[in-house]
Amino acid sequence: MEEGESAKTADRTQLKLLLEFCRKNKGRVQFVVVYNVTRFSRESAQHHAIRALLTGFGVTLRSVTEPIDDSPTG
Repeated sequence: MEEGESAKTADRTQLKLLLEFCRKNKGRVQFVVVYNVTRFSRESAQHHAIRALLTGFGVTLRSVTEPIDDSPTG
């Protein structure tokens, strides 16, 4: 949990640590699970950029409260 850091920016301490962990453990981490996508990222462009980065690490984003469409049209 990021105390006092907004999902409006990708410059968040815990998000950076999560992405670094996924990079270092490429092939060993399969999923990142968030409670709600808006808690992950609120800006569409940043959301897609972070998801693309995770995908490059072989990681799939999942939400506890909502479906995420991983299809090309989703």
